[in-house]
Amino acid sequence: MDATARESDPASMKNRTTVKRKSERELVVTRTIHGPARIVFDAFTKPELLKRWWAPKSTGLSLLSCEADVRVGGRYRFVFVDAASKPLGEFFGRYIEVTPHLRLVWTNEEGGDGGAVSPPVAAPEEKKGSHVDLGRARSSPDRTQGGVMKYLAFVRHPESIRLSPPPPGFMEVMGQFVQRCRKDGSLVDTGGLLPSKDGARIRVSSGNLTVTDGPFSESKEIIGGWAILQGASKADVMRVATEFMELHRKHWPGFEGESEVRPMFDPGMGP
Repeated sequence: MDATARESDPASMKNRTTVKRKSERELVVTRTIHGPARIVFDAFTKPELLKRWWAPKSTGLSLLSCEADVRVGGRYRFVFVDAASKPLGEFFGRYIEVTPHLRLVWTNEEGGDGGAVSPPVAAPEEKKGSHVDLGRARSSPDRTQGGVMKYLAFVRHPESIRLSPPPPGFMEVMGQFVQRCRKDGSLVDTGGLLPSKDGARIRVSSGNLTVTDGPFSESKEIIGGWAILQGASKADVMRVATEFMELHRKHWPGFEGESEVRPMFDPGMGP
């Protein structure tokens, strides 16, 4: 893991690991590795490399199996054995930030009783040339500091937009966009809606419930489609949502509409 300094050199080992308690719930451990970020990132993401260094040799432990689906929303699972090849336990979790050769953030979960989520871990983030800092923080996940959060995005546009099919060029680039976002984990699911004439509205007002069949000619705009997005921050999600609308601007002449992006409620978030 050390590409520029020899292990036998005392100076190269100095101050490589620091521990700092920021609060009762947050502990930061920083490990500085002298080496290219690309090599460190590969060592944390490729199973054949993880098996070579992850378990401390002094403990006699080794990795029996190592599964890593390194993408946002992907899962990993490590199974440890002792010197007699007896299984000792497993660790698993999910990746919540993946920027190749720059930043990797994941959750740690321990086997038994369904697993208890423990702190996100970030590595590597390159600073000051060849130094790579590895950080670990927080005793529980915090959506405002690295946890994955889901957002619902829906598109509003005049119903007249649906009177003719989208341009073939738009459908092609949109298909590529959806495929890429599904692969990197930023898109959970998406779909379009049929015209309002095929729908209905159910309304409660003044203690009364009414059902009205479509179409809804009085509406200036209708919801034409939706997507569930996820990311480690609102900024990450907004980049995806903005790119989505930019494809409409570039490849669908005459399109007019807007996308609204809202965080989805999750139990434990409060009222």
